[in-house]
Amino acid sequence: MKNVFRTRRGIYALDEKSGLYSLVNGISTPKRFLGSVEPNIKLDAYPQFTLEEIRASYRADVYFSGIIQNNGFAKGFTPNFVVEFRPFGIVCDLSDIEKIGEEEIEFSQRLLEQIKNGNKIFYELGSKIEQVY
Repeated sequence: MKNVFRTRRGIYALDEKSGLYSLVNGISTPKRFLGSVEPNIKLDAYPQFTLEEIRASYRADVYFSGIIQNNGFAKGFTPNFVVEFRPFGIVCDLSDIEKIGEEEIEFSQRLLEQIKNGNKIFYELGSKIEQVY
């Protein structure tokens, strides 16, 4: 396990064999953190609000839905972990991530079909990153 970043919830470490991140000394669902999101962006669906102003319980849903509806355009996303940004993670197979870049996350057709068919996909837009290791 390699420590990667810390939020107010704790330190997230990468299991280099599986490619999954988990909280060190905490309870969390292991997931693939793909990078981080700038919290003060204005989302196209809600231009009157910044991501930060959206209620925390809806924030990840709004952001993830925007990626899906905009064919992989992920406004404010960077494939790096940046202090003061929010880490974005998803529970999926590595093959479900086809491309990651600045403001871009492309998911596999298989994952998109699962979403379209109403299957629950677990994802997280976490607490702000306080430190990157």
